[in-house]
Amino acid sequence: MKTITKILIILSCHLSFGQNGSLININDIDKYCIYVDSLIEINHLVIVEYPDMSFCGGDLKGFYLNDSLIYLSSTVSIELIFRKLNVYFYGGKSIKIHLYEHFPNWDEYYLEFPNGEGEYGTDYTSMTYADATSNYYLIKPTVAQTLINDVFVEEKLNNEKHESHLKCIKNMIKELVSIIDE
Repeated sequence: MKTITKILIILSCHLSFGQNGSLININDIDKYCIYVDSLIEINHLVIVEYPDMSFCGGDLKGFYLNDSLIYLSSTVSIELIFRKLNVYFYGGKSIKIHLYEHFPNWDEYYLEFPNGEGEYGTDYTSMTYADATSNYYLIKPTVAQTLINDVFVEEKLNNEKHESHLKCIKNMIKELVSIIDE
């Protein structure tokens, strides 16, 4: 029954997205992302894995449907930071960036340890962490939504951060293409 439901979702999404050829609002983009996620879940896509650590994205995978990149996933986990970047593509263009970050809350730590260290150096057991989830909808104008620890904190687009993401996405695509061209 679960498989039948997924197939129906895929068919309904595919039919609705195939009609006008564009996604112009957040609701359409989110429906399309559900469609892509369902294709991933039923292993309907070709996965290309970058064999090395991506300069921008760490562990990098591209998901292809009919030779078109429709989803990119990268994961970076270093020291105290975890970052997962997912990018959805439609018609050869990125339409949504979903970024999840888990990182130390240094401001709170320095309130408890003003000199920056506990008795034996940095006390990581006393460290608190924050979870940030950002969604960038790449429509005109770009819409940014950010939650930190489930609290909405930012509505205005941080252009510098956004441009950095776009530049990294281009580099990650080049890395994936280099694997395909081999």
